[in-house]
Amino acid sequence: MKFAEYKYLWFLIPVGLVIGFLIRAYVIRRAEVKILGDDKLLKKLSSSASPFLGKVKILILSLAMTLIVLSMAGPQWGYQIEEIKTRGVDIMVLLDVSRSMLAEDIKPNRLEWAKTKIRRLLSMLKGDRIGLVVFSGASVLQCPLTSDYSVYNLFLQDVNTEMVSHGGTDIGKSINTAIKSFEGSESKYHVLLLITDGEDHGKHTEEAVRNMKNSGIRLYMMGVGTLEGGLIPVVKEDGTKSFLKDKNGNFINTKLEKAAFAKIAAITGSGAYVKAVPGDEDLMEIYRNGIAQLEEREIKSSTVKKYENRYQIVFSAALVLLILESLIEERKKEVEY
Repeated sequence: MKFAEYKYLWFLIPVGLVIGFLIRAYVIRRAEVKILGDDKLLKKLSSSASPFLGKVKILILSLAMTLIVLSMAGPQWGYQIEEIKTRGVDIMVLLDVSRSMLAEDIKPNRLEWAKTKIRRLLSMLKGDRIGLVVFSGASVLQCPLTSDYSVYNLFLQDVNTEMVSHGGTDIGKSINTAIKSFEGSESKYHVLLLITDGEDHGKHTEEAVRNMKNSGIRLYMMGVGTLEGGLIPVVKEDGTKSFLKDKNGNFINTKLEKAAFAKIAAITGSGAYVKAVPGDEDLMEIYRNGIAQLEEREIKSSTVKKYENRYQIVFSAALVLLILESLIEERKKEVEY
């Protein structure tokens, strides 16, 4: 036997205290009666009272209270084997971790904003598998496809701009890394979600996008940043904060590069581009109008034990005992002649 809500078993402690109080009160009452006289006289005076029935009433009441607590905890015994099938698509998130993602034109910065968006996406998924590729000048498969969203979130927490040693931004390499991670399954169930500020220094992005399109993989894009742009913060060795400068000593102002998204969209001819905004409207547009409309496949099938709830039986037994306790009288009815 197991319980659905073990926390209610803590109520057995106050029940035990009540039972102890009832037993102590009974013992004191019997002791007080004995003080009144000798045993023969007491037996005559109390011939209508039954000490045995008094003990029985305490026992029944104690058992009834215990069963009530056990029924609250949801006792379960016996089970059925159920097969659970999970359906969905495979989503690979391509997250830009280049230094420009530290710009604070979106608070607290572009990268943290993007990570928040991904967490909100996790809350929308229903059985879909999701993976994570981080990229700047190079790309790394940070988390393989998984349907364990808590594990995925752990990988996401560790993401920072120091994860990829190569500087710059190469969107093409991230797409190629994602395509390789999908090998071994049908591409019609595969989706890429590119989250970046649009800066791209790669030379083979267009080729990578064409390969992706030819393989049947769908691409959705989210732009992070503002058209006005922002400076890239740099923390010096002494702990003071400054901003990144170019070789001429001028502060670098990084902006959302919409042209890069337009170029990719022109090649794919499908998918969607949205600009990251407060709330979930941007994600809703991508997920509901895009990802959720794609054909799903069975990702995995598993069997689980489903235990049968038996609290009704235990509670009914407690109710019967309470009724029985109320019918038992310690004193015999006097018969008049």
